Amino acid sequence: MRVAIRTDASIQSGTGHFFRCLTLAQDLKLKGVDSVFVCRKLSQDLSRLLLEKGFPVLALKRSFEEEDWDLDLPEMQLEFGRSGKRLDWLIVDQYSLDRRWESQAREFAKRIMVIDDLANRKHDCDLLLDQNYYQDSATRYLNLVPAHCVQLLGPEYALLRSEFRISRSKLRRRSGEVRRVLVFFGGSDPTGESLKAVEGIERFSSNTDMRFDLVVGALNPSREDLVARARKLPYLTVHTETRQMGKLMESADLSLGAGGTTTWERCRLGLPALVTIVAGNQRQVAEELSSFGAIQNLGWHEDVSTDFLYESMVSVCGDRDRVRNMSQKALEVMGTSLDSNELKAVGAILEADFAG
Repeated sequence: MRVAIRTDASIQSGTGHFFRCLTLAQDLKLKGVDSVFVCRKLSQDLSRLLLEKGFPVLALKRSFEEEDWDLDLPEMQLEFGRSGKRLDWLIVDQYSLDRRWESQAREFAKRIMVIDDLANRKHDCDLLLDQNYYQDSATRYLNLVPAHCVQLLGPEYALLRSEFRISRSKLRRRSGEVRRVLVFFGGSDPTGESLKAVEGIERFSSNTDMRFDLVVGALNPSREDLVARARKLPYLTVHTETRQMGKLMESADLSLGAGGTTTWERCRLGLPALVTIVAGNQRQVAEELSSFGAIQNLGWHEDVSTDFLYESMVSVCGDRDRVRNMSQKALEVMGTSLDSNELKAVGAILEADFAG
């Protein structure tokens, strides 16, 4: 089976899309399925990571703007449309592409899978995955996908790395006491939320019993400053480009972070979180999860000051019942089963292919 994954990632946006696609590609690889990534915008660090993982990259050359939705097609047609090279599956995780692009892509792809969060445009696809939590998820894509399209909707289909399956299997019951706080605002953190968090953490007394773990991604533009400031705080440990996120979440009692893909990693492990919205597509999910009680939504990043973040931390840390309830609600969102639900997307791809 031949699979191509069309996605993009830059410092400004897209790292969550990239890593969930990488997770899917790795799970497919375990089943003997090879994938190639097709990208127009991809940082050198992420491109190198793909090569280290054994995934080739087709770098699209022509410039791309939203109104130029069809510019990808000639290059991909040349690569995949030749005799004998037609794709079995084309997986698309790119907000700028819709039914127009997907319909033409069928010239070189037998089947198309779309990963979406927005439900704001029509798709021509055979399989659609939206891993987010919405109260109206059952009707969210009504009239937006073909009648034959299989829809995988909700956090039970979240594309999470194997480390979270391992950590979930040995999950401890959280008491509500906050002794360790994990801070992670994504691989690039373009809005500078990590710096706000460190400024808030600096207000804790040097003899505090609490411990903080700060994870700084490779694309974080404030990386050097964050590391330098953390060295002055004995109760703050910095982790750069860590591959132990599952263990860090397992050890933490509370998290500070953004919406997006990491939301489902935290929920999978029942980790309570104070969440800052850093992108428009995170707003509805954060609001609905907050209403359900699985997180505390701090609001839009421009409205979250260091003072507000610090005060929110102090307030939540002093309320064990609230922290314990958030943990339970987070687990409920993902389903309390310890089964590897994350593999359902892989199963759907393989089953559809074998069905012909």
